[in-house]
Amino acid sequence: MNLLASETFVVVTDRPIVERAFNAFSAVAGGFTAWFCLRVYVPGGGWSDLALALFAPFLMVFAAAGLWRTFTLPTTTCTVDGARRVVEFTQRAPLLRRQGLWRFDDIAEIHADARSGHESSWGAVASLRDGRRVVLMPHAGADRETVDRFVLEAQRLMTSDGS
Repeated sequence: MNLLASETFVVVTDRPIVERAFNAFSAVAGGFTAWFCLRVYVPGGGWSDLALALFAPFLMVFAAAGLWRTFTLPTTTCTVDGARRVVEFTQRAPLLRRQGLWRFDDIAEIHADARSGHESSWGAVASLRDGRRVVLMPHAGADRETVDRFVLEAQRLMTSDGS
């Protein structure tokens, strides 16, 4: 997670590189193992051959899930722009693109929040005036200090007069 702050903006970028690498490895390992099982399978063989044939579909599902997660894990960028008085949120992945843009007047607060069930996993959340909650750091892999710094900088920009 990368945090960049200045007098007029704060930007946090979250790239799940380790998760992507793990999922890519899972896809390759599962695919290779499934291929190997089918390669050494002998039709009409013993119980070991039957086990190989039954294990291959599970491995293919495992490989497909790893490949899917590799291509759908988004890079998230959240910008709090004090000059334009907006919060921009963008998630980009090869198969996904999600954007949001909110004026400071539309946001009740930005606060740090622990992911439910994980007290050591923190992320920033924007509470909108219409009652919705937007998770600004969806991977929540940041340490509490980084999240608190982002929240403090965002609150500072949102409470300044913009001049």
